[in-house]
Amino acid sequence: GDDDNNNNNDNNKVCLLQQQVLELQQQILELQQHVETTLMKDSQLLHQEAKECTDQTTHYATWPLETLAFRRGITLPTSTNKSKNQQSTTNNNNNNNNPTTATP
Repeated sequence: GDDDNNNNNDNNKVCLLQQQVLELQQQILELQQHVETTLMKDSQLLHQEAKECTDQTTHYATWPLETLAFRRGITLPTSTNKSKNQQSTTNNNNNNNNPTTATP
């Protein structure tokens, strides 16, 4: 009688422990997926922010040079659409201010 009760208790404890281990494994997998998803989103966000910062830096660093080159009659190659758009705007503004002269 007592041995049967002890065996049943031991079996119940083993089953309960196995169930807890399975639940913990599932929780670990869910956490892993959450971390991977979060890292991927954060990585994409950082990449986008870095690109925007680079674009802004390039824009603000190049337009004075483009303006000066235009005033001197020098055509510069442009590497980005933003830079082309800015050069076009700069050219239009300069044409309005100085329609026929280029400063050496």
